[in-house]
Amino acid sequence: MPHLPIHAISIVFLVLSVVFSAIAVLLARAQLVRVTALSSGQTHSLAKKIARLPEAERLSELRRKAPSGSIEWRIADEALGVDASNRAAVVDSVLAEVALELEARAMWPRAAARIAGASGVLLMALELALRLDVVVAVILLLVGLFSAIVCLTIDRRASAISLELRRSIDALVDALELRGSADVGRRQTSSVSIPRRSRRR
Repeated sequence: MPHLPIHAISIVFLVLSVVFSAIAVLLARAQLVRVTALSSGQTHSLAKKIARLPEAERLSELRRKAPSGSIEWRIADEALGVDASNRAAVVDSVLAEVALELEARAMWPRAAARIAGASGVLLMALELALRLDVVVAVILLLVGLFSAIVCLTIDRRASAISLELRRSIDALVDALELRGSADVGRRQTSSVSIPRRSRRR
């Protein structure tokens, strides 16, 4: 069975490096896209506008102003669908769902960074073990490390957006005066979270 030329094997490793790096970055970006899509981006301004209105008009105005399907719209729509006495509980339920959505893929960017870094180290080790091209081995390592850094940068960005979204939603709930007994927003800096009975210590 004929052996592959040395340079051909190195090319295969380079292609694999690019593929692994691309997959890792796409995996990390999925979390950023998801977090960005959760909010209308108008939460702070909506909270300020709603706070100026009479209490009886706030929910209906929020549902009218917020983009359909956004967190803000969901809060207003579900709260308007129940009696006033049950609205705080409904809002707590929506906030718990939001928290789960925010946390569902929170680890993806960091996992992607580990995949990218590990693939770079592994391919470099194979390149050196087969006594191929040292320069290619260095390139393989650099590609893996670079994509890992990109993934970690995406993770920081997604985390910042998530934190800002939590704070904005917290301010909106305060403006609506629908804070439930779970006091979701004031237990911690990140505000929107799962009600206390569901939290792990």
